[in-house]
Amino acid sequence: MTYDYAGKDAEEKALAAEGRSIVLTGTVQSKAGAAKDWDPSDTTTRMKAIGHDFYSYKMKLPAGTYYYKISVNGSWAENYGLGGNFDGANVQLTLPKVQEVTFYYNDKSHHIADSTSYTFRADKDLPVLSGSFGAVDDPLMRDQMLDNLFQKTIPLQKGDYTVTVKMPGEDALTQQVNVAKDGDVTFYYDSKAKRLIADDGRIREDKVYHDSWSTNYRVPFEAVKEGTPVKLSLATGKGDVTSAKLVVYKAKITANGGDEYNPDYTAGTVTSYPMTKASTSGDQDIWTASFTPTSYGLYGYKFVLNDTKEYGDDAKPGSTGELKMRGVKPYQLTVYSKDYKTPDWAKDAVCYQIFPDRFFNGDKSNDNARANAHVR
Repeated sequence: MTYDYAGKDAEEKALAAEGRSIVLTGTVQSKAGAAKDWDPSDTTTRMKAIGHDFYSYKMKLPAGTYYYKISVNGSWAENYGLGGNFDGANVQLTLPKVQEVTFYYNDKSHHIADSTSYTFRADKDLPVLSGSFGAVDDPLMRDQMLDNLFQKTIPLQKGDYTVTVKMPGEDALTQQVNVAKDGDVTFYYDSKAKRLIADDGRIREDKVYHDSWSTNYRVPFEAVKEGTPVKLSLATGKGDVTSAKLVVYKAKITANGGDEYNPDYTAGTVTSYPMTKASTSGDQDIWTASFTPTSYGLYGYKFVLNDTKEYGDDAKPGSTGELKMRGVKPYQLTVYSKDYKTPDWAKDAVCYQIFPDRFFNGDKSNDNARANAHVR
């Protein structure tokens, strides 16, 4: 099936000039006219750049449950799912009736949203940043996280400032801000909590460190039996952090999402534990906290510093992580039942995992097997 419409050629040229092909990929594709679902190479559902690293795609969908994620440049090599996570779980969308839906994606944060639960604001509806620092080029604060956390970065000198954020239709929020050093300062406005946060880089990113594969930072580092205490440690720059807490999730597992399982940490339970600065080593402070999982399941954890920034897992699951303002991926911790016992027959078994599709002969021109070769 092909489509043609006025301006199609010009639009395709503009999309090609962007350099990155952002495709809405999943069970929505065939509804838009694609030959099949889950095909990152099909550009039928290619999203349109709408400025400032935002992309959108609008379509009408019948009632039903759909699963989708974002693929980049025509393959699964780079893709983003639930929570903006690299190779993350599928995003679920359930519609009770026929509905027009607009999907949104930001290519900096990699977060995804749709119009059934999120309202994308036009420029005239965005919060405006001003203050005693003077005029700002393009003072609009934009929601890169697609979570009503608007941000703007400007260069400032060390000092104290009066800062105001004005959201159209709401009272202005004004507060005093101390900037600890010269450089770029990112202001965040949380429109839900009506809170302004200034990130002046006082938490040095290169000094924050946790390695889930090292017993220096996680004891024990492997899967644990329920009821086993787990000690977690985090290094930060000396003097950078005045308070730290450990946030632990017990995930809710969602099925039928196209994956074997989809751990949804935000839909489960969450508990916070204060961390203690246990020691200082060189130019790093070491913070620690312990918790004991009382039931088996899939857990996740992250660290919150100075009630502003979060440290969690990065795009490569396990080991070291990354520091962000919001939305880090929790490190995974598997907790198994205290009654679990490995079957005796499995202790010396050799297991094979066979993928039949990997044996499909897609290109007979490179068949170099001997004529008398046999496969058993």
